[in-house]
Amino acid sequence: LVSNPTNAVDGAAIEYEFTQDSSGTNLNTWGTNFDFGAAGVPSPSTAAGNVDLYSFRYSSRMTKWLYQGSGLGY
Repeated sequence: LVSNPTNAVDGAAIEYEFTQDSSGTNLNTWGTNFDFGAAGVPSPSTAAGNVDLYSFRYSSRMTKWLYQGSGLGY
């Protein structure tokens, strides 16, 4: 589970990096303050050793971490 960050300020940016283990079956579960918009959460890569990056920016108006994009399968 990726917990909701605390003490966020408007415009703050955060990036997460996940590396898939040798089984390739790990999934990310996101806290309720992460908003991926209409498209929803992107599917993580599943190959062993692959790296996925996820970027967010905080909106104090929405009290959410808004998904900015990802790089999957490095």
